[in-house]
Amino acid sequence: MEKRNIIYIRPLAAIMVLQFSLATAGTAIQYSRTGTGTAAYFSSPGYPKAYASNLTLDLVLTATSRSAILYIDFLDCDLEFATAKVPYCQLDQITVHDGPFSNSSVLYQGCCLNDVTTLQSSGPDLFLRFLSDSTVNGRGFYLKFYTNETATDSSELTSESAIIIIIVITTVCLSCVGVLLPLLYFKHKYPNSKFSNKILPRLHLPKTLKASEKLEQDNLRENTAGATTSGTKPPDLLESCYGQTNAGTSNSNGLVSKASDKRLS
Repeated sequence: MEKRNIIYIRPLAAIMVLQFSLATAGTAIQYSRTGTGTAAYFSSPGYPKAYASNLTLDLVLTATSRSAILYIDFLDCDLEFATAKVPYCQLDQITVHDGPFSNSSVLYQGCCLNDVTTLQSSGPDLFLRFLSDSTVNGRGFYLKFYTNETATDSSELTSESAIIIIIVITTVCLSCVGVLLPLLYFKHKYPNSKFSNKILPRLHLPKTLKASEKLEQDNLRENTAGATTSGTKPPDLLESCYGQTNAGTSNSNGLVSKASDKRLS
């Protein structure tokens, strides 16, 4: 019976040892990012949720210019220390090296017990290593990195671009209003001006008659109406002129004929 128990216990122990070795081995992740004058961002896997246990995360930051200097600002950092209440950072921790390798000089090592000041490299490279154990996990870290070429933020650039676009649109609208209003006023005041007709379409204004023209039209209507009611045809100026001419011609012919008759007699 004892031999049988030993036979059954050995496979179970082997499985437990395998699980423990896998748990302690953990996960190793390597990242590399390029730093420029415009600020960029990096966060631990799963942020703002809890990071994985037994995690080894390596981050290499390299500036585009070999003469540039890198900066790191930790915007948020929550590691196991705040939850476990241990006396010092002996569990999960972050280490930042002044150089591209894990054996470069250390700029910072801790678990964000206090606010981490801006870290500055002496050259164009920085190396960050984050380690977590198999116990309590926090939400991780969130940082910003940039170089000393032009330390600007992409969000700031976006807001500045939006402000510039608004200013340009406002300026164009005010310019259009400032040009059109005087033209409309000039068109209204001087509707027959050639200058205003070339720029703006003609305005169809109501025709106004002068007092003398209106009086003549009223007299013409009254004469026409009186002739129609009396049954006589309205006098035609052309016929009266031609009639007088013909009468004068006939009278003159009559006088001539009478004078000729007297001579003949």
